[in-house]
Amino acid sequence: MQCIGFDIHKQSFSAAILDSESGSMRHLRGPVTRESLMDCLNFPGPKKAVFEAGRTWSLFYELIQDLVDEVQMAHPLKVRAIAEAKIKTDAIDAATLAQLLAADLIPPSHLRQRPNREAQQVLRQRMYFVRLRTSLKNRIHVLIDRQLPEVRQGLTGFSDLFGKKGLNLLWSLPLESRDRQLLDEMLTLYDQLSDHLKSSTKRVEQLFSENQNAQLLETMPGLGKFLATLV
Repeated sequence: MQCIGFDIHKQSFSAAILDSESGSMRHLRGPVTRESLMDCLNFPGPKKAVFEAGRTWSLFYELIQDLVDEVQMAHPLKVRAIAEAKIKTDAIDAATLAQLLAADLIPPSHLRQRPNREAQQVLRQRMYFVRLRTSLKNRIHVLIDRQLPEVRQGLTGFSDLFGKKGLNLLWSLPLESRDRQLLDEMLTLYDQLSDHLKSSTKRVEQLFSENQNAQLLETMPGLGKFLATLV
């Protein structure tokens, strides 16, 4: 069995190929492309590979999964031999992964399949838009709070300052030219984020409609469509 440890980067990889029977090891480097990986793994016999989870792991996994007999993804925070190494190079990290793989000591990370990853990205996009809009609301509140009392008093009767009536009032609020410009920029951005959030919510609802498990979970009190789909 050939155990291959990959230290991967956005554009390149370093591979350590360990023969578990003889203990011999060789190193290869190359760009993260299908052709380069095929050349790297173009040798006979069974082989299994391991790489650490990172921002580009899904791309690397898609490129390599049918070129080896087994693929594992290591949890980077749990690979103590790498995390605590005094000398760190790509070749050393790859070799350590290969040795841990041969000894069956890889702390695993979950390898999500493509449909799951795509759904995850849709959910994360919506969460990102929600956080951005909340942050923007807070900035608008700060701008309003530093206005004179006579300017702020017209806004006290709204339970939701960002409802239709509240937004109309914010657009027409009499402010000094500098603050008026700042508020207009933020309100424009708020409208844009709200549009993106609506589109993102529709994509989540589509995921929900295609997932019977999510629909079953949504029947539980406290679980809406988004959280049910996330679970």
